[in-house]
Amino acid sequence: MLDALGSLLAALIIVWLFGVPAFNSAGHLLDAAVVLWALPDQLADSFDGLRDAVAGDAVAVEGEVVIDEPVRAADDVVDQTDGTVSLYVWRTTKPDMNNTLDVGSWTDPGSWTLRETRRPIDSGVEWGQFSVRNGTESIHVDPSWLRKQYNTVSFPVEMGGWLGIESARFRHWVWESPALQLTADETTRTFDQVPDCFENIDTERYDDYHLDSIPVRDGDTITVLGHLDVEDGKHVLRGGDGVPFAITDQGLDAFRRYLWRRVFKHGFSLVVFTAVLLAIWYYW
Repeated sequence: MLDALGSLLAALIIVWLFGVPAFNSAGHLLDAAVVLWALPDQLADSFDGLRDAVAGDAVAVEGEVVIDEPVRAADDVVDQTDGTVSLYVWRTTKPDMNNTLDVGSWTDPGSWTLRETRRPIDSGVEWGQFSVRNGTESIHVDPSWLRKQYNTVSFPVEMGGWLGIESARFRHWVWESPALQLTADETTRTFDQVPDCFENIDTERYDDYHLDSIPVRDGDTITVLGHLDVEDGKHVLRGGDGVPFAITDQGLDAFRRYLWRRVFKHGFSLVVFTAVLLAIWYYW
């Protein structure tokens, strides 16, 4: 009986150490591959041509952000807003018990420093009403696919008892989504600096819990992937009908290289974890 329980416990530990990371890598690989597969070979030549696109076709357009209505809470969450933030992705983190060792030089122990490691708690994306303009043409952008795809919440966040509970280690966060490649400066706030972003929580007790954000600003040049739709007589670019929604501020070619790097990274991790798991299973 004890031998059977020991074998079962060992099997569960092995699955946790190698099987779960393999499954997690497969999920991240699929996320990146879906966006990469939908990415067209080139940008649309003109917005006029997009009006003839078949519903569900993946198209990518590049242009300047024009804000019709700024995103709410941006003045509290993002530095230097001036009412010009169209979208921002955010995450909440808490201190981890473990720290990360940063090695400046292996031959110089004096350059080694301990960096605080933080554990993600939640993540989401907020947006106002904005368009992408190319010349004289504008197309409204609807990022709601991101919120549905990653099952995110919106501010103010309803807080429960999760602050004392370990978050799901292998959850896919919209903050880390391959559909968002944003390189603007990151802003960090402590919970007590942004109490209006939360409900049912004494934020002053959590001054070591952080809210990070990365914005898309008015006038930024972005590339948006989605499919063209018509809503109230206006053209809208959104995700759905088998087409993901994605935004990058680095251009189409750089975004494609970024996605390939993610595919190789998670593909390699999947192969390694799976090979180790199969080897252990074979020689068990």
